Amino acid sequence: MCCQVLDIAELAKPAGVRCRHCVSGEGCGIYAARPAACGEFYCGYLALPFISTSWFPDDCGMMIYPDAAHGRLAVHVDPARPDAWRAAPYHSDLRQWARAADRMGFQVYVAIGRRIIAILPDADVDLGIFGPDDQLVYERATIDGRTVMTARKVAHSPDARELPKPNIRI
Repeated sequence: MCCQVLDIAELAKPAGVRCRHCVSGEGCGIYAARPAACGEFYCGYLALPFISTSWFPDDCGMMIYPDAAHGRLAVHVDPARPDAWRAAPYHSDLRQWARAADRMGFQVYVAIGRRIIAILPDADVDLGIFGPDDQLVYERATIDGRTVMTARKVAHSPDARELPKPNIRI
């Protein structure tokens, strides 16, 4: 699934397009000489102990990417199955992870190509298509006397404080 959903600049492979080096039923055809981005990547399905077997990437059509450097957990969805994340048990898992992430200062989002959906503890926020300079910003706001997490897309400007971009590339 990582060979399908991720953008790999070193191979000029856009997100949502199967890598030309991916051999069906076998995996990477250039594994020994794969680019650094591929070699440094690790799949959340394999690395995170709380992920159930229902999240096997080839079966569910999604790939989990823990981005600890930016404090985010990304779920990259196969564009051929754009609503896979909404089905059971995936959406309830995403919501549970968002609640846990909120307590730990992390965030959860879904990426379908360049379309970003922030998964908040109590809501999904479809932020639309992100350009290469757009940033995903999470903030706390007080609404009706209670503090809630919000998410928004911000166009990057040279004067803006540098904020982590959504991890739509590896």
